[in-house]
Amino acid sequence: MRPLRIASLTLALAYPALSSAEAVPYSIGQDGCTLPDGSGNAFFTSDVEVKIADTGTGGLTARCSARLPESTPRPARTVKLDGSSGALCVVADRSTPSLDAIVTPARRVTLQCRFRSCSELLPTFGAAAVAQFQTGTHGVCYTATASPAGQVALGIRNMGGSTWFRLFSAAGVDENVWLPNVSFLPVTDLAPWFHPTSSGYQGLVHEPGLTPPVVLRTWDASGLKLADSAHFAVSSTPSAEGGSVVIGREFTGIELGARYLDWIDASGSLTRSVPIDGAPRYLVQTAGTKHVLVLDVGLMPWEPSSPWQARWLDAHGGAITSWFTVEATAHGRGPALTPLLDGRVALFDGASWVAVFEDGEAHADAPPGWLGSRPATRLATIGRGRGYAVLPVQPGDGSSFTSRFEVLTAEGESCGSVDVPSPTPPAGESWRPSDLFVGEDGTLLELDFQSPTNPGEIWFGVHCAYRWWPALLR
Repeated sequence: MRPLRIASLTLALAYPALSSAEAVPYSIGQDGCTLPDGSGNAFFTSDVEVKIADTGTGGLTARCSARLPESTPRPARTVKLDGSSGALCVVADRSTPSLDAIVTPARRVTLQCRFRSCSELLPTFGAAAVAQFQTGTHGVCYTATASPAGQVALGIRNMGGSTWFRLFSAAGVDENVWLPNVSFLPVTDLAPWFHPTSSGYQGLVHEPGLTPPVVLRTWDASGLKLADSAHFAVSSTPSAEGGSVVIGREFTGIELGARYLDWIDASGSLTRSVPIDGAPRYLVQTAGTKHVLVLDVGLMPWEPSSPWQARWLDAHGGAITSWFTVEATAHGRGPALTPLLDGRVALFDGASWVAVFEDGEAHADAPPGWLGSRPATRLATIGRGRGYAVLPVQPGDGSSFTSRFEVLTAEGESCGSVDVPSPTPPAGESWRPSDLFVGEDGTLLELDFQSPTNPGEIWFGVHCAYRWWPALLR
C-alpha cells in the first residue's frame, strides 16, 4: 500500500573524511530532519525517534536513537552522534553548552527520523465519495487502489478472470475511462499485477492477439495506452523510480524461454534488462537501497513442491546473495512480499506473516512479535512513512467481514483500531462491507455489496459499490 513505501525521511550526506575535531550537528523540524540553518530555530510537535548511522566505507560503525516526548520544552532540539564516546546520541536544547558533537572519521553519515505520535496517524472521517455498479451476472466488484495524485481505480472482475479498472477523480467524478483486461490470480496483494506509477498505471494484461500473451501494459492517467512490454510478464513490483521492476521471459511464439529482470519507467520504456537464473515468481524493491528481493515458490504457490527460495539483487540486477531456502507454504490467496518501514521485507503466506528478510542478507528470519501476532492481515504504509494500517484479509469461508483496521506506529506499537463509518444506503437497500484497501496517497477505499431489503424483491445480477475517503491516511 507503492506506500509511498518509504522507511523514513532520510538525509544522506556525503562528506570527505572528517577529523575527530570536526562537528556535524543535525536538528529536527516539524516535518522531519533538517540541517541547521544557523538560526537554531528548529521545532517539533510530535513524539519523534531519531537514528543516526555512520555508513562509511568500513561498514555500519555506529547507531543510536533518542526519543523526544511531546512534553519536551519547545526550544530547538539537536540530536548528534558523538563517536568519541561510543556512538552516543546527545539530545540538547539551545541552553545546553557544547551543542556541537564530535563525529568519528567517516565518508558518509546518514540521519533517519520518524514521528511516532499516534495522534499524527489516527484519521478523522469526513464525507465519502461513492461509485455504484450493476455488473450483471458475469462481473463483480473486486479490488481498488488510488494513485499518488489521488485518482481512484475501481476494479470489476469478470468470469474470465480479468479485471477492468474504472477511473474516478478523488472527489468521485466518473472519468468514463476503463483500463481493461488486467490479468491476475485471486491473490493477497494487488501490486504484482496492477499498480499506479508516478504518472499513470501499469498492469499485467492478457487479451486476444497479444504477443507475448501476457505483457506489462503502461497507461497514462487519462487511460491512454502508452506501451506493452516486449517480454512475457510473470509479475511486477512498483519501482523506486515510479515505474516497475518486472520478471519477464522470452517468448518464441510457442514456448517461454530465458528469464530477465526488466526495469520499465512510467512512460513504458525499457531502461534496463538483466538475465536472471532460477524461476522467481514474485519480487519487491526496497525504497532505500533499491535492492530487489526475488522469490521462487515453484510452478504454482499452492502446489507442494521443493522448498521456496529467495535471493537479493542490487539496484542494477547484480547478485548480492546466492539463492537461499525459505521455509514457507502458501495458503488462501497465496504469498505476498511487503516492505517494512525499517528496511526489511516481510513475507505473508496467505494466512500468516511467516518471515522477514534483512536487506542483502542470505537468510529468512522469524517475523517480529508485533507482526507475527497479527495473522490474516495486510499492511499499508500511512502517514508519509510514519506508521501502518493493518487491514483484514477478506475471509474466504463466507464469514462476515468487519470494516475495521488497526493503526500501528512504524515500530509496531498499536494506536488502536478504527471503525469505518457504516454506509447509509437508500431506503429498501442493504449495503454489506466486504473489503478495505489503501491507495498510494493514503486514500481509504471500502468495497460494499448491495442487496434489496424488501421481501420478494429480486435484483438482476450483482450490485456493488465503492466508498472512499481521499487522502484520509496520508
